[in-house]
Amino acid sequence: MQITLSVHKGHLDISALQTDASIAKTQIQRTYLSSDVEIIKVRSGKVRGKVFKPKGPGPFKGVIDMFGGAGGLLAYRAALLASRGFAAYALPYFRYEDLPSSVGQVELEYFEEATDWLQSQSFVQPGGIGVCAVSYGTVLGARMATEFPEKISACVSISGCSANITVPMSYKGRDIPYLNFDYSRMKTTEAGLVNIYDMIDPLETAPAGALIEFEKAQRLLFFVGMDDKNLPAQHFIDATEKRLKALGCNNYEIVRYPGCGHLIEPPYAPITLVSYYKAVDGVIEWGGSLREHQRALEHHWPKLLQFLDKYVGSQTTSHQSLHSNL
Repeated sequence: MQITLSVHKGHLDISALQTDASIAKTQIQRTYLSSDVEIIKVRSGKVRGKVFKPKGPGPFKGVIDMFGGAGGLLAYRAALLASRGFAAYALPYFRYEDLPSSVGQVELEYFEEATDWLQSQSFVQPGGIGVCAVSYGTVLGARMATEFPEKISACVSISGCSANITVPMSYKGRDIPYLNFDYSRMKTTEAGLVNIYDMIDPLETAPAGALIEFEKAQRLLFFVGMDDKNLPAQHFIDATEKRLKALGCNNYEIVRYPGCGHLIEPPYAPITLVSYYKAVDGVIEWGGSLREHQRALEHHWPKLLQFLDKYVGSQTTSHQSLHSNL
């Protein structure tokens, strides 16, 4: 990634920046892919995507990496994971090649097939696959970790949900209920930004079976921005923690970040607090303040790597409960 930093006189809007001459300018290059990483395109059965892995036979710890409602193939986090020694599978599930153009019906068998394919590769360490997911992808990652936990040894949920949302889902002929996404509750701020925070039906109205049974998972790590303007992630994680505590579970860790928004991503790249979002065809606010959000990014990345390194491939069944706040 090439990032251009420029200094201008006065305060300029975006259109003026296109023509105004800068006082000073420099470029920074952000490298996501190590020269020691190779890329394998996946087209096996129904599954698609790309695997980023260190060169050589391995075996390496296998991680499936997924994003949210933008769709397509987003691979920068998988590239970074591979550059840190993982075999990282960037797994798209719509709007890519011959996959559906939108998320209309989710079949968990697709994600199980991807898990089985990755685990079957000779360069992947046996003992379970890890999942790293953000936003709507966390619903899929959590369902993977709870519907076939014998195959998923660790799951990272970033700005996630505690119930199925938005679209129907099924697994082995069983329909899994979900919370609706009501577009009539979409708001526009005074600044003209789209806010979808209240569009999901209240968690308290979730139909039977919609709540994710995190107690069935092997090992879980949750990252939550307390200023998330996209999803009620704080409410979701509070409900999840209450459920797990009531059941006496100790298979999870929760990291809450005050002043952090929705997009908790690898650090040292431009922070996105607002951006165009295709799903609502508008500029959406993600939340967070620059300083606190950046601190959260810097803190979460090494913690994520340590968690995956410790638990992926471990098939662990005995855990210690951990809680931390930044």
